[in-house]
Amino acid sequence: MESPWFRVADGLVRLPSRWEAPVLLHDNKSRNRQGGQQFLMRELPLISVVIPCLNRAHFLVPTIESVLQQGYPHIECIVVDGGSTDGTLEVLKRYGGRIKWVSEPDNGHADAINKGWRMSKGEILAWLNADDVWAVPDAVSKAVEYLQAHPEVDVVYGDCGAIDAEGNLVSMSYLHEWDLGYAVEFCDHCIPQPAAFIRREILEKVGWLDVKFVSKKDHELWLRIGLAGNIRHIPIVLANARACPGYMAQQGDITAAACVALTKKFSAYLMSRMTSKGRKNGPSPMPIFEGWTGLGRMGAIGNLFLLMRFEPRLWTRPTQLTYLIT
Repeated sequence: MESPWFRVADGLVRLPSRWEAPVLLHDNKSRNRQGGQQFLMRELPLISVVIPCLNRAHFLVPTIESVLQQGYPHIECIVVDGGSTDGTLEVLKRYGGRIKWVSEPDNGHADAINKGWRMSKGEILAWLNADDVWAVPDAVSKAVEYLQAHPEVDVVYGDCGAIDAEGNLVSMSYLHEWDLGYAVEFCDHCIPQPAAFIRREILEKVGWLDVKFVSKKDHELWLRIGLAGNIRHIPIVLANARACPGYMAQQGDITAAACVALTKKFSAYLMSRMTSKGRKNGPSPMPIFEGWTGLGRMGAIGNLFLLMRFEPRLWTRPTQLTYLIT
């Protein structure tokens, strides 16, 4: 299949089917000399990636370099620093105008990411923690290729490797195909965040990251997007995430508490959605919810079938919402 054509500031680029580095084939001046020859082109979307950072100078350079070394030519890189004191600012200053950055106190990790997204101009958004790296040179190109071929998809994610402090690949990160019911029932994040690319439109629809979550903030976002949009996986390594001793993902007490808080929030959110739909479409289902906890597991399963008219996306597994309410 012939490779797609795109318009950039300097003229035309062809992105080969294997998504190698883009090759400039015609510049604007030569095109004008050709008498205004018309080409079939698609606009190349801007990708904005936010890197939240706090005292991670020793890992920050590989993260930024993995963005700047992408073959895709239209990337906005924004580093949001929380007021580091370890030399991070010196690292950022060395990049000059190649990146955007701000350094000021914030209200935590999610707040820093949200701040960067609000600053950004991209149609497609992502974030890399200050020790994650994109696969070089074509992670972004492959994600854009998929999203442009599938306009109905709101989030695309790929596979993700796990690397140690020295950057050595030690394993592949855990991965489960996206399934909203599974994600709800097992509080399973399913999606490796460094390998995910999100359309701005869906984020503006469902809202930014919830700053109350220190852990599981990405999973909470995937649930909201999963209810409102489409999430798809491509079996290609797009990123690597740092896996070092002491990282939050390895702190079971923090993760467990976040799972409880997330599940409570999601169930309340789901009930409010169904109550709203009930007011529009008929009697409210809220009295059924109010009696569920006293019905026991089997009684609750019986009433769960009433939910099919409200949230059919959750019905990939027959008992998952019982997990929320019993």
